[in-house]
Amino acid sequence: MKVIFFLADWISLTAYSVLVFLVLKEFVPLRFRNRFFHILEIACLIVGCNAIVYPEEVTGTVGSLFVLLPILIIFHKSEWYMKITAALIVYPAMMSLAFLFQDIGQQIWQYVFHKNMAPDWETALYLFTRFLKVSAWYLIYRCVKVWVPQAVRMLTKRMWLVLSLISLASFIGIIIIIYKCTYDDSYLAWPACIATLITSMGCCCLCTYMAKIVRSDMELETMRYQKSYYQEVETSQQTVRRMRHDMKNHLSVVETLLRDGRYEKAEEYLHGLDQEFASGTRVYCPDPVVNAVLNAKMAKAEEEGIPCEYQVDLEEALPIDDIDLCSLFANTLDNAVEACEKIREREKRRISLKARCRNGHFSCEIVNSKENKITEKNGNFETDKDDRSSHGIGLRNVRQIVQKYRGEMDVSYTEDTFSVTIFV
Repeated sequence: MKVIFFLADWISLTAYSVLVFLVLKEFVPLRFRNRFFHILEIACLIVGCNAIVYPEEVTGTVGSLFVLLPILIIFHKSEWYMKITAALIVYPAMMSLAFLFQDIGQQIWQYVFHKNMAPDWETALYLFTRFLKVSAWYLIYRCVKVWVPQAVRMLTKRMWLVLSLISLASFIGIIIIIYKCTYDDSYLAWPACIATLITSMGCCCLCTYMAKIVRSDMELETMRYQKSYYQEVETSQQTVRRMRHDMKNHLSVVETLLRDGRYEKAEEYLHGLDQEFASGTRVYCPDPVVNAVLNAKMAKAEEEGIPCEYQVDLEEALPIDDIDLCSLFANTLDNAVEACEKIREREKRRISLKARCRNGHFSCEIVNSKENKITEKNGNFETDKDDRSSHGIGLRNVRQIVQKYRGEMDVSYTEDTFSVTIFV
């Protein structure tokens, strides 16, 4: 019987830790892909985050927090504010459920059986509350899996901080309530535990709502690009039709100039025709979204006198959502144009774009000349823009998109160039 109880205890303990691991993974991506590190993280959760939480006691409560934070720092890669928010959402749920089911077992033992139970029955009651906690965590994981994964990758820093502030109240509240309640009236803390769970789940649901707002803005931006693109296409088609209609006249003019020996004038006239043909909308690839964004950004670059070199080979179906693809190209090219605009010697301005898709894998390299000094802090690049609130947002958005598709992003720079390379 003891062997059965021991195995059941370890099964419940492991199941709980695995579920917490899966919940954390949905909030912040894993740093390591090797399964050894996944098992190691689960082992750390088993050892450090399975404290039994009693009234008037905070050792286990605070101890679990000091284990959870290093786990997030070591095994997960993301911005610091994302890790803090994840801890503030997940930790109160951990403590409230641990206290709630532990106290339910305590109340049954004390008031139903009047503290008179056989040891095996006490163990069975303990395991029963354990498996209740595991069941609750399974429901939490199912909710988080639906609400969080796609949402968190689209949230801005300010949105993460808003979620942190909302969760902070339940974080502080659950610790105080557990510490202040006594064994005699511990049941009075049950509503607070339930409210803490509702707050944590509400934050997860809020992630989805805020992400929908962000995505709607991105979709509107993409639609604007597409509208502009189709307008440019129509204008180009009208230009082609007009020039085709006038082609006989153009050829007649060139023929006359050549017959009269006015070769330089004829060359000048042909160059003017070439410029008029070239002024139309470029077709980079079959994808209208990519064409729309690239035409808009390349046109902006040319307006600023920035020469652009491009090699775009995207004939295959792209493994990236249109909205994300639009954001990826728009942010990187905006940064490139802004960096070139700051170069005083216009002949030094340059942007190079290479993009291709082969065998279901997308790669992209954007290289631009620069003059301003690059400031790197904690893996982020700071800007010299007047609007400091938006510094580094472009590259952070691109990095989050790349992480969403489990790709790789490399940023490098020299004294006069800045390069972003993406593999998905």
